[in-house]
Amino acid sequence: MEAEYFHIRKGNDTNLVLRPKADEPEKPRNEQLVQLIADSRKAIKLVNDHPNLEISKLASRFGRSVPRFKRLLRLSYLSPTIVEAILSGEQPSDLTSTKLHHIGNLPIDWTKQHEMLGL
Repeated sequence: MEAEYFHIRKGNDTNLVLRPKADEPEKPRNEQLVQLIADSRKAIKLVNDHPNLEISKLASRFGRSVPRFKRLLRLSYLSPTIVEAILSGEQPSDLTSTKLHHIGNLPIDWTKQHEMLGL
C-alpha cells in the first residue's frame, strides 16, 4: 500500500507522518487483539528468561492464572502472517481477542492456523 507523507514541525523537531492515500480507507486496528499479541510475547519472554521456574510461579509473576498464562504461551506461536494481519487491522472481522484467547487446540502448523482462523 502506497502512502502519502508529510512533515510536521513542532519547535525544532520535525516528524515524518505517513497516511494512506485519500482513496484508500484506513483500517482500524483491534487494540484488544494487539494487546493480546503483546501479552503473549511478554509471557514467552518470561518463560525464556526463567526456564527453571514452575509454570505456577511464572503465571503468578505475570499476574495471571495458570490456565490463562498457558493460553498466552500458546498464542506466542502464532504464524507471523496472522500477527501481521492483526497489527495492520486486516484480520477477519470475526477474529476477536476473546475468540483468539479461548481457541482450543491451536495447531502449531502455520498453514492449519491460517485455515482455522480464516486467513
